[in-house]
Parts: sequence; structure tokens; C-alpha cells
Amino acid sequence: MSGRVAISGAVFAIEGNVDTDTIIKSHHCTSADPDTLAPHCLAELPGELAFRAGGAYPVVLCQGTFGIGSARIQAPLALAGAGVKAVIARSFAPIFFENCINGALLLPLTATLSVWPATGIELRVCVTDGELTLSWQDQQVALHSALPDWALAGQSWMDVIEQRANAAGGLEALRARLREARSIAPGQALE
Repeated sequence: MSGRVAISGAVFAIEGNVDTDTIIKSHHCTSADPDTLAPHCLAELPGELAFRAGGAYPVVLCQGTFGIGSARIQAPLALAGAGVKAVIARSFAPIFFENCINGALLLPLTATLSVWPATGIELRVCVTDGELTLSWQDQQVALHSALPDWALAGQSWMDVIEQRANAAGGLEALRARLREARSIAPGQALE
């Protein structure tokens, strides 16, 4: 991957684990529209500082595991609708993580920081040629990411498939190449 991706803005910091019911309660999951879900995002999170949708916090930090609980796709949709661009957590629930990158909704980054920024601190997430850095105040931390280049570039896996199909001469040409590579007969299902 080449190029540069930067996300900067105020952080919304959360201590402990965050489940999908905390991200958005199930009774608000009546739509798949991020703008409809956004006002309910992290609305019932306990604490003194309330989360504000509308891009006030482009980065959410979680000192625990983020996205545990149900596999509802509305959780990353609500965060994206609220203006969140990246979630940085100690760890992620696998299905939440996949939902983030499959739809190019959020950049989920895993970090173990010795110092975690507090809510309201300005933070910058920079991805340059696959290298990730977080910087805030007088801190700068390099992160390792297992995310594929396409996810770091803000693309979904569907974008990648479409690009590869177009480069191969279309979807049927790509299927033919895959069959050939796997020695699969025409009409036999690709696995």
C-alpha cells in the first residue's frame, strides 16, 4: 500500500469492555441507515461525559475489549453514522472487527498503550505506507496492524473483489482464472 491516511480529532475514551448493546441498544436497531442509528450511539454509556454524535469524536478509545456481545451490524453502522472514523482498543470481538472492515465502516486498531489519552484530547492516527502511528500532546506511538492494505486504505472487501474482477477482464474472467488455478470444472461451485 502506498499513500497516506490520516484521522485526527478529539478522542472519546472508555475504560473497560464495551458490548454491542452499549454501542447501540437492540430496540434502536430498526434500520440499517447510519444517520438513523447515530443519535442512539453510545447514548446509554455510563459516565460524566456524554458521547455526542455528529463528528465530535472521530476516534473512540477503549482500554478493554470492544464490540463483544451480539453480532449486530448496526453497531459499527451507528458509530460510522455518528462520525467515528477509527476505534482503538486493547482487543476486539472478532465479528465486530470483521463488520468494521468488511463494509469499510471504521478503522479498528488494536493497541496496548502505557498512557491512554483522556476524552477530549486531540489525537492523530496516521497510516503511511502501512506504518501506523498515534500521536497526541507529547506522545507518539507506533502500532503494528494485521489489517490488510485494502482495509488500511479505507476500502471494503467488495471494493477489492470488484477491482480484481475488472483487472481480470470482468467477473466471469476472474472466475475462469480461479477455476483454472484450482482445477475446478465449469459448472462446479467455487468454494
